[in-house]
Amino acid sequence: LALHGNVVAVGGIPEKLHSALAHGRRAVIIPEANRGELRQVPELGAKLEIHPVRTFAEAVQVALEPS
Repeated sequence: LALHGNVVAVGGIPEKLHSALAHGRRAVIIPEANRGELRQVPELGAKLEIHPVRTFAEAVQVALEPS
């Protein structure tokens, strides 16, 4: 998260998604800048609800959506 509220790219998205699934998570929020890494783990797209976001405000909105 940058000072202006923009969500910045992080490393290890495939590993983080595998870990989320292993720990029973159904939905995850990732930086929009990391969307391309989803091609490395196409099998997880059917198992996880993945929400790419650009700003902190978007992340909060997704996090607070009723499930």
